[in-house]
Amino acid sequence: MTEVFYRVQPDDSPEFSAANAWSALWGSVRSEDGTQTECTSCQEGTREDCSICDGTGWEDCLHGYSCCDTVEELIAYMKQHAVMGDDDRVIVFEGTRTGTGFDGEALAVPSRVIEETTWSEFLTRNT
Repeated sequence: MTEVFYRVQPDDSPEFSAANAWSALWGSVRSEDGTQTECTSCQEGTREDCSICDGTGWEDCLHGYSCCDTVEELIAYMKQHAVMGDDDRVIVFEGTRTGTGFDGEALAVPSRVIEETTWSEFLTRNT
């Protein structure tokens, strides 16, 4: 079932699409295709003994974009987790929920973009 979700899409992210819908912890170093992040549990010289990544040095990302179910949730989430710029991009989209992210947020794969706007425009309309 498709639902409506709200997301801030960083400018340095790959194109917003179902193929690129992966979620990682804030500040993680991602693989070239965006589906994995560098293992933060490995320490130099001990990678082969790492129980988190099995010695590969990489952990799988979660499938689906981090997003929120409501306007109010997105505003509260971003105020808690990030410093937003006026021109940061907000995407409202339809998609399919795939699970729960690292911070308890919804994860979803988009099927259709409803709207793209800036953070300042989004706040002006919704506060």
